[in-house]
Amino acid sequence: MQKLIVACIFIASFFGYLAWGGDNSAFIFEAEYQILFRQGDKANTFAHPMVLLPFVGQLLILIALFQKKPDKRLVLSGIALMSLLFLLLFAIGLMGGDYKITLSTLPFIGFSAWYIRSLFSRKALPPAT
Repeated sequence: MQKLIVACIFIASFFGYLAWGGDNSAFIFEAEYQILFRQGDKANTFAHPMVLLPFVGQLLILIALFQKKPDKRLVLSGIALMSLLFLLLFAIGLMGGDYKITLSTLPFIGFSAWYIRSLFSRKALPPAT
């Protein structure tokens, strides 16, 4: 079950909706594709903390997915790094009244909360005999 939740977190991390200046908008997977595969100065683009930290978070989640039992430290670190972007997007969507941005963050926030809750609920239960 843990691995399924981690996979859902990873997939949900690609569907945050970004909108800026006029009619410009993109999902995170579109923006990542542009950053990774377009010609230009990639070093400056990746140096921005709102690009680098969530990307590192996605990589940590991806590494955890390839483990037999996902390491909770990797997953929690990945969630924390990606949460910087998703909570900012959530706040921007609420303050700006843009329901598309707000709704696009809810799957990531929901799956992350589910994962964290499942960690604490397993510790609270007595071991099965």
